[in-house]
Amino acid sequence: MPGMAAKGQRGVLWRIYMGSGGVLCAQGEDSDGYAAGWSNEWAEILGALPNLSDPATLGCLLALVREKWAIPTLAPVCKEGVWMFWAGGLPDALYQLRAAAEVELLVAALEVTRG
Repeated sequence: MPGMAAKGQRGVLWRIYMGSGGVLCAQGEDSDGYAAGWSNEWAEILGALPNLSDPATLGCLLALVREKWAIPTLAPVCKEGVWMFWAGGLPDALYQLRAAAEVELLVAALEVTRG
């Protein structure tokens, strides 16, 4: 998803963006997050793992969860060190999810199936 950050198979950092014609592209970043060139090495990019500590990637995960569950107001909240979802009329599958970290909750919400 545009905005997400990832780390490639050879340690290269990438930022995904929407290029011309609506095509997803990737731009390399240096260790400080500055643009460091483009790549056509799609094997490297496609094998990349998302950088789950990146704030933009976290926001993209939340957008994907909201889209999957069709709940635009869905919000992760932390209560007494436990992350859970808040929104009116939550499906049981989401209502029952609990995690120690926000990113874990978001990934679990993408992996769980509608019940």
